Amino acid sequence: MKERDSNIELLRIIATLFILILHCNGWFLREWGGITSWNTGNTMVAACRIIIQNVTLLGVDVFILISGFYGMRPKLKSIVNLFTLLLFFYVGCYLWNCSIGNETFSVAGLYGNILAFSRRNWFINSYLFLMLLSPLINTFVDSVETKKIGIYTILYCVITLYFGYYRGNEYWYYNEAYSVTMMVGVYLVGRYLYKIIDKFNEIKYRYLVFSFMGIIGLMSITRVLSSNEEAWLHYGSPITMSAAVLLFMLFYRIPKFQSKSINWIASSCLAAFILHTCDPVFSWLVRKDVMWFINDIYIVYCLKIGVAILGVFISAVILDKVRLLIFSPILKLSGRIKQLN
Repeated sequence: MKERDSNIELLRIIATLFILILHCNGWFLREWGGITSWNTGNTMVAACRIIIQNVTLLGVDVFILISGFYGMRPKLKSIVNLFTLLLFFYVGCYLWNCSIGNETFSVAGLYGNILAFSRRNWFINSYLFLMLLSPLINTFVDSVETKKIGIYTILYCVITLYFGYYRGNEYWYYNEAYSVTMMVGVYLVGRYLYKIIDKFNEIKYRYLVFSFMGIIGLMSITRVLSSNEEAWLHYGSPITMSAAVLLFMLFYRIPKFQSKSINWIASSCLAAFILHTCDPVFSWLVRKDVMWFINDIYIVYCLKIGVAILGVFISAVILDKVRLLIFSPILKLSGRIKQLN
């Protein structure tokens, strides 16, 4: 098996950390802290929060873009690995909650956590469907000329943007970009990018840097001036996807290198996403995030929440390696079956 490029695996780690930071910087504070406005009375704090929100918003798109660029090649082992990942963390966190008195143990509760894909986690469910759809998408991309792929990708993104922007909650299959519909669009962009990557290599690196900074600036202005910022700055918007592509290119243009340590950590990135959405980790992060933001000066808050996020990430990586040891016989058995596509 070809060893993965560590410059891109490093980006995968950063994208995962972006998702954790995004939730703390915006979602947790808004939903549970009641801090609905970016302007909290301190212009510098507001500016920092806006910039952080815009940069970290790229995490999901970059994560899927990487999958699209290299192309998912799902095997039975991939599906089994995802299921054991969910089973390990969902059941583990459920038992942990029961042991500390947050929940009362029941067979129904245990059964609900064993049925991992029934959990209401839009990202994981959408990611699973994307895995299953990827052989069809790959076949389409491999059989159609590059120019047509670009046209189809643009049309797909424009159509889904229309339903996402103008009809956000009306259609379940888009759900304001929290869906597999959005992921397919980003995956297509990644596949198309793979086809035209040589053209990007001709662009001077500093122009990519300036373009990326310009789009982040545009996102910041939009977030300040727009009365409906979520309509323009969501995972499926052209602005977000353009910034994600540029960030990907900035890392792709770094001279390729291989690092076993980086690749070892990056292989457990999905575990970090899952763990931080599970109670009691989720509720702990929410409580600490809101308490630190309200009670501490902003720089101290950033340091504290940064350490907390790194702690969750490192814990997830370690626990995921334990999970791989526990389920290694099942994963080895499933790995003997040929690729689905």
